[in-house]
Amino acid sequence: MTCRTLGDLLGNAGRYEEGIKVENAGIKIALECGLGAILISTLYDCGWNMEHLWESGGTAREESLRYMRASYYLEALLGREKDKEFIKKHIEEIYTKCH
Repeated sequence: MTCRTLGDLLGNAGRYEEGIKVENAGIKIALECGLGAILISTLYDCGWNMEHLWESGGTAREESLRYMRASYYLEALLGREKDKEFIKKHIEEIYTKCH
């Protein structure tokens, strides 16, 4: 959330495809360095960018949901209950309204 807000302030609002590329690079870095919190954030933000693509007619819905679920499960593994519940609520609100 913080990364996305800073990105918006720096002029990156609405640049979802570019955001996905940056988040994928961040995911790789987090995996290589063993940085769980950064990995969770980049997975969530990448899924969020994909969400906006499918909401505007793109086809990334299922892929977006995979990223959101991955961030949720990592939060659960780390025992960060507040953040886990935030992601769970987001998934329920966004992804179940499409069915």
